[in-house]
Amino acid sequence: MVPPYFFLTDGTIPYILRGNTKDWKAHSMLDDPLYFTNAQPIDSVTLAIRAISNKTNEFVLGTIKLEDSATMRLSHELLQKQVDGLFDVDGMLQYNQQRKQMVYTYRYRNQYIVANDSLQLQFLGKTIDTISQAQIQVGTIASKNKHKMAAPALTVNRNSATSGDYLFINSRRLGQSESLVLWEQSSLIDVYNMEKDRYEFSFYVEDIDENKLKSFFVLHDKFIGLIGNHMVTYQLGDHFKQKPPSTIMAQKQKTDDQK
Repeated sequence: MVPPYFFLTDGTIPYILRGNTKDWKAHSMLDDPLYFTNAQPIDSVTLAIRAISNKTNEFVLGTIKLEDSATMRLSHELLQKQVDGLFDVDGMLQYNQQRKQMVYTYRYRNQYIVANDSLQLQFLGKTIDTISQAQIQVGTIASKNKHKMAAPALTVNRNSATSGDYLFINSRRLGQSESLVLWEQSSLIDVYNMEKDRYEFSFYVEDIDENKLKSFFVLHDKFIGLIGNHMVTYQLGDHFKQKPPSTIMAQKQKTDDQK
């Protein structure tokens, strides 16, 4: 969403609908089909996307401009292939409105990408996890000429969000100094300062009814997450702006089912 505009997208059909919060009516912005697998709004007429390249049949990052006739621009340089260029580069795409940058967090390795609107690499960030090579096995369905996962992959980063100078990553692996009991009863969020290119601190989001954090986003100093059927909001507070202890427990502000 880029106020007052909101977008509804599906890159497999494909369609891009844009509406205004004044009347909440959305209209199609695509005349010709442009296929993509993920999209995040940059401004009122531009989307950051992940797509499959017709040239390589691998994932690439790019943009779609919706002015006059929609146009797609792709970069074959940003995502770095390790195995097959599809499963190994899988990840989460966000757009940071404050920094005007695309942020892509790899799912199966300890890296994230920061690029500008022109699809130029700003820097390649590293997380505190030690897995730098995607640990996946890829097989082929010969009858359909398609690739598939041959075995469950080792997930390093489950989900992510970005706001201001910060990148928030839901880490799936237990660190050496982490409490096993606490890790089993909550979801760990690692916070990285992209301006200083460093890890800052971590905090835990408690499970609800044995349900773990499913998805989340950050709006200024608010952390908003979905846990089972619960929508929760956390106030990040002073520790979001200042250097905190190495591990802290976020304070629950409101849960809509606990009133």
